[in-house]
Amino acid sequence: MKKIKYFYCGGDLHGDWRPIRNWVVNELSTPKEESALILLGDVGANYYLNKRDREFKEQLNKLGIEIYCLRGNHEMRISDAKNYGNYRQYYNINVKGDVWIEEGYPNIRYFKDEGGIYKIQGKSILTIPGAYSVDKYYRLRMGWSWFPNEQLSIKEWHMLEDLIKDKQFDYIFAHSCPHSWEPYIDDLFLNSINQNEVNKDTEDFIDDILHDYLYYQYDHFYFGHFHDDRDIPEVKATMLYKKIIPLGEYIKET
Repeated sequence: MKKIKYFYCGGDLHGDWRPIRNWVVNELSTPKEESALILLGDVGANYYLNKRDREFKEQLNKLGIEIYCLRGNHEMRISDAKNYGNYRQYYNINVKGDVWIEEGYPNIRYFKDEGGIYKIQGKSILTIPGAYSVDKYYRLRMGWSWFPNEQLSIKEWHMLEDLIKDKQFDYIFAHSCPHSWEPYIDDLFLNSINQNEVNKDTEDFIDDILHDYLYYQYDHFYFGHFHDDRDIPEVKATMLYKKIIPLGEYIKET
């Protein structure tokens, strides 16, 4: 296995591989074989579950850089996608934890569906996948994919709480962010959607994790989901969408 020396972080792709290609070709300054990119959900690799997904994964894979995917809300869990591809789980030394990999796409890896603990470059990592799809009913009307288990279940939340008890983390990778951070992002909410009708279970759970278990003691919180690139230094956070930054840094520092 290749030893990864340089990790970067990016946001939602929604099945469009071209931003990663442009970054690899025009901006990546470290050797591809020593570099890895972490994507914070809604990658789009397991959404259509057909030829379109396969073509997307082929394009990502041949870029020659390792890609680690956090599960968002617009993609099937890997434990369910096993019916559509030859997946296996294994211990990855570059992130010091279990990830999924699919035969035929050796450069693409997936963090655990239910969240977990990893270690990257000596830094402790907590992953918190999933979120609620605000366009759920529109997708259902259009006959598009929607995944009922897009959010963690109550059982999975409790399992994650037990897992992180008495632990501290340097970085947190989440698809969404705490509910209490809404003042930092409410300008990104869709006017057509009544926020009072949006399920905020994931965001409430993240709030509980930060307050009850981590006591807000972390170095950096990275998340996607809201389709913008911005630093929120008040809470030591960065929201990513189109930009790609070195792990451990803020957007303004790149």
